[in-house]
Amino acid sequence: MITEKQLEYLLQFYYEDMIESFRIIDNSWEDEYRYVAIVNTVQNGPIVLKCYSNPYTSNEKIDGWAYLARTYRNNGIHTPTFYRTHDFM
Repeated sequence: MITEKQLEYLLQFYYEDMIESFRIIDNSWEDEYRYVAIVNTVQNGPIVLKCYSNPYTSNEKIDGWAYLARTYRNNGIHTPTFYRTHDFM
């Protein structure tokens, strides 16, 4: 299971902020880790961190999800925003 300390570490890749509260959804299977963390931050409000570790989730696949979400948003369909980490900005 992912811990608050690990979430604090991951959050720093996106914001310079602190965790106010969080909730973890564990959808892991035998051969993969799938965590969804709903994090309420002090300054930036809520953010959802999805953490995957499996052989078939690649950067290209995540980029495809982000592209699809942008396309939906550009056409008036409410979808989440994907954020790159600071090292990609």
